[in-house]
Amino acid sequence: MPRPAGNIQVVCRDHAPKVDPRWEDKSPFYFKGKWVKKAFKADKEVNGFKPTVEHMWVKVLRVQEGKLVGTMANPPQFVSDLKFGQEVTLSLSEIEDVSETAD
Repeated sequence: MPRPAGNIQVVCRDHAPKVDPRWEDKSPFYFKGKWVKKAFKADKEVNGFKPTVEHMWVKVLRVQEGKLVGTMANPPQFVSDLKFGQEVTLSLSEIEDVSETAD
């Protein structure tokens, strides 16, 4: 299994990534093999800090029924029901950013 993505940071809500509508126009197959960023609902407090969402990268493995299926590329800090490497599903309308590499 690859190592977790190292580009993790905490940002305020005003400067956090937002869903980018331009990705909705792409074919779901465009994202296969790429990393996509998504906001996951946070439910955990760490050191007195509890954000509403945690923005994390997902390595897209396949397309299933028009949705992207991939694995978590970051170890979640604020989402208790996810872990690094876990398979997740997301829609094109949830994509905040796209990368060709994990760096």
